[in-house]
Amino acid sequence: MNNTDFENTAKAWQFIEKESLSGENDLLKDTRRRGADAGFRQGSAAQARFLSVMAQSVNAESVILLGTGSLVETERLIEALSGEGILTVVDSTAKGADIIRATFGRVQDHMKTKLRVVNASVDEYLSKLNADDYDVMVITGEASNYQPAYASAARLLRKGGALIVTDALALHHNPDGGLTNPADRSDKAVALRGVLDELKDDEEFTTSLIPVGTGIALALRK
Repeated sequence: MNNTDFENTAKAWQFIEKESLSGENDLLKDTRRRGADAGFRQGSAAQARFLSVMAQSVNAESVILLGTGSLVETERLIEALSGEGILTVVDSTAKGADIIRATFGRVQDHMKTKLRVVNASVDEYLSKLNADDYDVMVITGEASNYQPAYASAARLLRKGGALIVTDALALHHNPDGGLTNPADRSDKAVALRGVLDELKDDEEFTTSLIPVGTGIALALRK
C-alpha cells in the first residue's frame, strides 16, 4: 500500500464509525451520553454493532462481557440475544456494575434477554464458572481485564464459540498511540501486545485482527 492507500483507508475507517454512530437509535445515544456523564467514556459505535452481529451469527444464547462501565456494548448484546438467552457482565468496579443495572432497568421493557451483572475481578470470577458454557466472550474495559479473560477463554467457550477482544490496538482514549506506536508502554498497550502475541500462536483458536472501531481480535474456538 502506498501513502494514498493508507490515507484512503483511514478515511474509510472514519466513515464507517460516523455511519455507525448515526445509526444508533435514541436509546443507544442516551445510553452513550449517560455513560460518559458517569465517567465511563464509551467505545466505538462500529465495534458495538460488530459485537451484536457476531453474537447473532453464532446463534448465541449465552454471552459473557468482561468490561468496565461498558453500557453501549451491554445494550447491543442484549439486543442481539433477543430474549433467547442470558448476558453475564463482569465489572471490576462497583460504579460500573451499578450503572449497567440502572441502564438495564431503563431498557428491559424493550429487551427480554436476561442480564446478570457481577461486581468482581475478572480472574476471581471466571475461575468459578463451568467449562463450555458460553457462545461468545467479549473482553473490553481496563487493561487488567484482558490477560485473565483470555487465559480462561478456551475453557469457557464452546467449540465454535467466539472470543472478541475489543480495543485490540489500545487506541481508546490513549494519546500515546497504542500498538501503532512501539514506544507506548502503557498498561493497556502492554497487556494487549501480550494477548495478541499469545493468540497468534494459540492452537485452540483461529484468529483474525480486524480494523473495526479501535481494532478487534476475533478468535473462534476450534
